[in-house]
Amino acid sequence: MSMKILITGAGGFIGGFIVEEALSRGYETWAGVRKTTSREHLSDPAIRFIDFNYGNKKILTDQLLSHKGEYGAWDYIVYNLGVTKCKNPDDFDRINYGFVKNFTEALVETEMVPKQFIMTSSLGAWGVGDEKNFTPIRPTDTPHPNTRYGKSKLKAERHLESLEGFPYVVMRPTGVYGPYERDYYLMMKSIKYGFETSTHHLHLRERFGTSYLQSHRPGSRSAGVLPLGRKSIHFVPVSPICSDRFGKAQGCPCQNSGVVALGRIGHCRKRSYRAGKNQHIKSG
Repeated sequence: MSMKILITGAGGFIGGFIVEEALSRGYETWAGVRKTTSREHLSDPAIRFIDFNYGNKKILTDQLLSHKGEYGAWDYIVYNLGVTKCKNPDDFDRINYGFVKNFTEALVETEMVPKQFIMTSSLGAWGVGDEKNFTPIRPTDTPHPNTRYGKSKLKAERHLESLEGFPYVVMRPTGVYGPYERDYYLMMKSIKYGFETSTHHLHLRERFGTSYLQSHRPGSRSAGVLPLGRKSIHFVPVSPICSDRFGKAQGCPCQNSGVVALGRIGHCRKRSYRAGKNQHIKSG
């Protein structure tokens, strides 16, 4: 019998790729998406869909019990749901922390705790990087988030730590770019036209999805919080690489502080990334 995996936030840029990776490994793959979310990039007939009410714990508990009775529990859960932009600042805490709290507590109450729970956090939970001396970031560093987004992600991490015996791993990716992503595509277009940026990021297909699914070993709670892929995070300037690929000289500096890079980045290719619909809820 194949392993069962649930990926929440599967309609987003990152979640959709994790779904693709899970399918390639032969998992029974469940995609947690809202009914209003575009499924344009979730077209594989093997994907099973489910829509949870994360904001109402009672309804959520009933939904989990119903699923358990019909299909059983999941072996692994990748919790990839979250917001990076909000009109109402209070939504950062409500969604990035409150939804995680409701979901994990409901899993415990329904006895549906998976072998491994993998949550997407962000380096925003760590705080601003050292853009002067480029000091590597290590998991042992004390977090110092300076945004509502980063603080909400750290609060969710602390909640997982508080759950006795709950098998979790927290992944803190840096900014991630790749197919269907819009924000970094616009940034690269700016570099193409001569603007310099200090932003650093990781390509989706280089190490991102495989790092997630390699972290699903049972009993990995001791791993705790992981910067994605290495024991430390190193700064890698993106502008010179992109400028070289585009055949452009670097021009006007345009600082974008607080974002750090993981290891090396993939080759920048001049191509059109078509943004997926419904960009409000996404990870990272």
